[in-house]
Amino acid sequence: MTKIAIDYFDKIYQAQASDKTTVIFAKFKNNRDEFIELCIPICDFKSVKNLKKILLTSGFDPFYNNKYTNVFQNEDDFCDKLSSYRFDKTYLLTPNSGWYCDKNNEHKYCYVLPNKTYGYKDIGIIYYNNDNTILEEFEKKGTFEEFYQTLDLCRYSKPLILTVGVALSSFLIKPLKLENYGIHLFGTSSIGKSTIAKVASSIMGAPNTYISWRMTDSGVEDTCIAHSDRLIVFDEAKLIDKDKKNIANRISDLSYFICAGVRKKRSQIYAMENNLNEGNWHFAFISTGEFSIRDNASSVSHVQDEGEKLRFIDVPAQMSNNYGIFSKIPQNYKSSVNLVEDILERLHKSHGHLGIRYIKNITKELNNNYVNFTDEFNKYVNFFCKKAEMPDISPLKHRFTKRFGIAFASLILANKWKLIPWSKKLIFQSVRYMYELSLNYIKSDREILEDGLKILRLNLDSSNKNVVNLAEYKSSDELKLALNSNNYIFYYQKDSKKSSGVWLMTQKTFNSLFVTDKQFTLVRTELNDIIPKTKDGYALHSLGHKVCRRMVALREKDLRKLL
Repeated sequence: MTKIAIDYFDKIYQAQASDKTTVIFAKFKNNRDEFIELCIPICDFKSVKNLKKILLTSGFDPFYNNKYTNVFQNEDDFCDKLSSYRFDKTYLLTPNSGWYCDKNNEHKYCYVLPNKTYGYKDIGIIYYNNDNTILEEFEKKGTFEEFYQTLDLCRYSKPLILTVGVALSSFLIKPLKLENYGIHLFGTSSIGKSTIAKVASSIMGAPNTYISWRMTDSGVEDTCIAHSDRLIVFDEAKLIDKDKKNIANRISDLSYFICAGVRKKRSQIYAMENNLNEGNWHFAFISTGEFSIRDNASSVSHVQDEGEKLRFIDVPAQMSNNYGIFSKIPQNYKSSVNLVEDILERLHKSHGHLGIRYIKNITKELNNNYVNFTDEFNKYVNFFCKKAEMPDISPLKHRFTKRFGIAFASLILANKWKLIPWSKKLIFQSVRYMYELSLNYIKSDREILEDGLKILRLNLDSSNKNVVNLAEYKSSDELKLALNSNNYIFYYQKDSKKSSGVWLMTQKTFNSLFVTDKQFTLVRTELNDIIPKTKDGYALHSLGHKVCRRMVALREKDLRKLL
């Protein structure tokens, strides 16, 4: 009879809560045909009177539809048989999703979600959280194939590809013992920053799952614990406060606290004994804003420490003036606005699939051979660092590079598991490009200038495929075509017997040589005295075939002194 009573429940387990009290976790349908989850203290479960009251109050369907009458005499008889059931196993009850490892085997992992657990089953974890809003964060709609097609539309956005890598790395931070970190996507309004955030949020749930910066410290703690082992997407930084100084201070304090990954106040004995998330967290996070963290801090004389630059990385989101976050757009779209609208519509219809598939693959790899998987991941990280960073880089900048290497490695795994439509080459080019852009926000102005002058030196070289001799052009049409392309640097030497000549390029070509607007500004200021100008702008130059243009002109002998 006791076993028959158990069969009236969708799920029913004996479990131990974080305070070490024993409870009965029960899931069943109520009289409105809705699923109900309860945690019943063992003392109430063993009391026929209390158990009956709890089930009646919760709308336990068999009581209301008399489904038990053929087997049990009445409600009291049902509760008497149910309360005497002896469970053969006691599970651990957790209010949080995320990674848990076997306390007897640290390399055996499972990932717990509200409705399912993936990975090593012997750990015996049950998720229970009576806050139904949490379930919305794990919402799934549409199909994985539809979401895959949406990602394919995003292939021309380097910051978006990087952000997906950051989001996926959240699932690897705890098992691979990586550091928490975040990126801040900044740029002018209406370029598509929120679209990037929504794509990242859609990896695990609904595309509009944002966290507010303006919560209390204890609220931040609870949110961090609840979101451990998955991405957190914060809302716009400008919503923190109207005062830029308060924004700078709040971001500085929160980024330090979030990356520390430890609650300020709470006993963690139970968590340590059972390898639970209680009191600590592991994840990556993103936010968006119209200004960089560095520029905002500088504007109010807030001094960023070196660690803050590593914890929360400034990432410029604008790739072009015409297309915002996109370098270009697919041919079948008239504008980036149309592309963004299509992406957002698709995200609304399909989301919450990529994260689950990524977790399944991670748990399989971790539990099959933890050491091999760790070595493989580190190989990808080291590959990126070796290819991307400059020689003789400082330890600080190497740690900075490694953050991007982690995002790169996370994407390469997704590529290996056929979860994303982007090639390895595109992934590397995108992450490296964003790394080079972001590097400028941890360098001094002198370092940025020196990098810019080095770029100039490399481009003003006859071996550069984009350098052409003006003497090679035979007609004005041919010359004008080359000028209008804005792709070429022209070299002019008046007297072939003299070694010194002049480098000429359009303003657009000159601007495009440099990684960031700031680098361009610093280099232009440094070259200010040697570039001929008039009150109307750059000097007018005769290029032959009766063609005259205003050009940036740099004489070789002047550059030798500078470079």
